[in-house]
Amino acid sequence: KWIWCLLLSMILQTNPGLTQLPNTNIYHFRLDRSGSQPALSEPKMLTAFNPKGYNNQPFFATNDKIWITSDFEGNGHTDLWELDLSGRLLRRLSISMADEFSPGMQPNTNRITAVRVEPDTAKTQRLWTFERDKPNFGKPDPSEIQGAGYYSWKTKDSIALFIVGEPHQLVLYSYPTNKTHLVALRVGRCFFFDPTGRLLYVQKVTEDSWYIKFYHPDTMHGGIIAKTPAGAEDFCLMADGSFLMAKGSQLLSYHPEKDIDWQPFADLGVYGLNQMNRIILYNDTDLVVVNQSQ
Repeated sequence: KWIWCLLLSMILQTNPGLTQLPNTNIYHFRLDRSGSQPALSEPKMLTAFNPKGYNNQPFFATNDKIWITSDFEGNGHTDLWELDLSGRLLRRLSISMADEFSPGMQPNTNRITAVRVEPDTAKTQRLWTFERDKPNFGKPDPSEIQGAGYYSWKTKDSIALFIVGEPHQLVLYSYPTNKTHLVALRVGRCFFFDPTGRLLYVQKVTEDSWYIKFYHPDTMHGGIIAKTPAGAEDFCLMADGSFLMAKGSQLLSYHPEKDIDWQPFADLGVYGLNQMNRIILYNDTDLVVVNQSQ
């Protein structure tokens, strides 16, 4: 067991496994949008068990369990961990000599997925899958694609992959055909499929011009949704179609059909969070952010 604590400390990195890991922590809030203004309540620091380490890439496995990446043992080696939000328990999901990042779940299967930086001299970086009850036994899948940094599942047979390179690539991979399709270059780490099947992502057209864009794999049609706030690249989608982005201590919202520009949503600086990066929203009620120490 481990003890919850209220917000104390403060995190991220672009290319997992290849650079010094920063000090990052994960925080959870309840979100209520029933009133005229959004209300955040019940703030919790979820990573009090490792406050000075690297804790990142949260993923809601169920409504009360979050999977994360953490170097809990303090040696810079990362594994996957499960936080039981209701029972306040910590459980290890992976045990290996490699570094694992970005836990997820292959749809309609019992398989955990993660980006693994393999313990070879080349630091090979691929997507791996694991049986949930056999965390030591996994396989690279797809084995032929190296440089995978992040990913998002569309179906159990289709996945979007961020391929690390100069420039970074966003590709779609089909398991039945073993083929890839290039979606965009110069992309950010945050991307996912919305309920309609569109792939939402950030493209960094120039150093100062970043845009949230969409691509529909079925129609091969894409376009621009909005220019991001300067320097912001992590976003999530709310149930009403609004986008939510993290920038510094601010959460900013934008509805493509209602707003001309990004609107103030909440200031988490009151909780000591001043360098937020990743942001996820579950069921429109559970907000989780990652904050980096100064």
